[in-house]
Amino acid sequence: MNSTVLRTAARPIAALVAALLILAGVLAGTTAARAAEIPGAVTSVTTDKSSYGYSERLRLAFTWAVPDGSRPGDTFQLALPDELAAVSLARFPLTAPDGTAVADAVWDGKTVVFTLTDYVASHDAVSGSGYLTVQWDHSVVTETGGPVTLRFGTSISTVTIAPKPQPTPCTTNCGPAPVRTERGLWKGASWADGAYEGTRDPKDNINWTIEVPGDQTGLGGPVDVVDALGAGSVVDCAGIRITTRNSLASGTPTSPLSPYRYTLNCSDTGFHLVIDTVGASEFIDIAYKGTITDQTAGSYGNEVTITAPGKAWTKTTTIKRTAAGGVGGGVQSVSVGDHVWLDTDRDGLQGAGEKGIAGVVLRLTGPDGGPVTGVNGTPVGPATADADGDYLFTGLPVLGAGQHYTVSIDRDASAAALGGLLPTAAGVGADRGKDSSTWSAASASLTTNNATDLTLDFGFVAAADPAAPNGSVGDPAQPAAPVAPAAPAPSPASVPIGSTETLAHTGADVSLPLTAGLALLVLGAAGAVIGALTGARRRRAG
Repeated sequence: MNSTVLRTAARPIAALVAALLILAGVLAGTTAARAAEIPGAVTSVTTDKSSYGYSERLRLAFTWAVPDGSRPGDTFQLALPDELAAVSLARFPLTAPDGTAVADAVWDGKTVVFTLTDYVASHDAVSGSGYLTVQWDHSVVTETGGPVTLRFGTSISTVTIAPKPQPTPCTTNCGPAPVRTERGLWKGASWADGAYEGTRDPKDNINWTIEVPGDQTGLGGPVDVVDALGAGSVVDCAGIRITTRNSLASGTPTSPLSPYRYTLNCSDTGFHLVIDTVGASEFIDIAYKGTITDQTAGSYGNEVTITAPGKAWTKTTTIKRTAAGGVGGGVQSVSVGDHVWLDTDRDGLQGAGEKGIAGVVLRLTGPDGGPVTGVNGTPVGPATADADGDYLFTGLPVLGAGQHYTVSIDRDASAAALGGLLPTAAGVGADRGKDSSTWSAASASLTTNNATDLTLDFGFVAAADPAAPNGSVGDPAQPAAPVAPAAPAPSPASVPIGSTETLAHTGADVSLPLTAGLALLVLGAAGAVIGALTGARRRRAG
């Protein structure tokens, strides 16, 4: 087979290999980005009482925690037992103390699903608590009442429900109620999206209704209607509808009020309507929608005032979501430390074979020069260098820009460990990870979670050697100023070798094995093709 034929035969094979490589990359990227469900994140569920009425609502309190390494988009769930049902399907957040959403909750049937936000990417030990309002599912709960066992995973509560109340028989005036002939001012509100309580749609979330007073004699004009919305929502001016009817009997048809009978001025915050008069036995209704501008408020108010000659009415109405919500939080921490060593070649740099010095006691101070309180709320005590001369301060609060931690050797507590030794030359070379500081060293400005500065090193030489360098060496009574910190190096990812990020909480991420398998498949196919082509050429040559 000549070279031209070989190249021609290899072209479709190369295209196949390229396609497989692209597919492997796509699959690897897709599986790596897939959100994971975190099992067991809801750690407890309790009820607010031990006994309830047949139609009484229950308030559930729950606690939750997710493992470190959880990612934005990961989810955890709280499923209601068969005996309970959601009262509201409204979305709600679990918020950090600063108001940042830690997780967003959405109902899916009888299960509320919590989706973690970007907050978890910058915090560890993320956990919190929450609450829900639920009701009895009367398709499951018996009308005779009695004890009910509610199971929420490993949390089990037994409560008592009262039997269904029986209606009281009517004994007087049991016929249909007479039709009213007059009414006062009334203001009502309802959720336009029903059980989602204003959280489903981007606009027109609340239905507002005003019933203008009316009776058999009517109202002289002009009749002023001034409506003002509270904070958190605005008026849909284009959707205001004004109708009239001549009776309060159920089913009475309505018709639009003639535009020649009124003037209307409207803005986001309310409107002013002037009606010429209200006729005898005329009943005028005003309906419009409000759009929520602040979903976190959860409660929205409205006040209307109507005036007519010699008369005035005011009514305030508030619509509130069913109680649900919760909190969450985590910690952000940084670490500083590194090494205390014996500089046997006296060059001021850590070298191969130079041993650490055990037993040296080091203390940490904050940007203000005072003691440091760790993220766990306890004071940070001294650290002692281990058998290899290594030390580390962990669980430290994240610093502000331009701030630094300072590590200092406690010379009194370290007297035995450093007996006969003096500091080596400080600040030699440009590598902070290998040079030495004298008695104290300042960290970089550690402004992000899990940032570390492992360059705070202290080298020592034997004091009796007459060739000891000048300066800090041989002058233990004159500590030098801390070495000026350099910009912090990027924090290495704290994922164990050979693991995937999602294995920490699911054990089900197969992105790396799948990618590796595809790579082996591609290489194997390519090798088989090349081997076949080479064998054919040899047979042809023979």
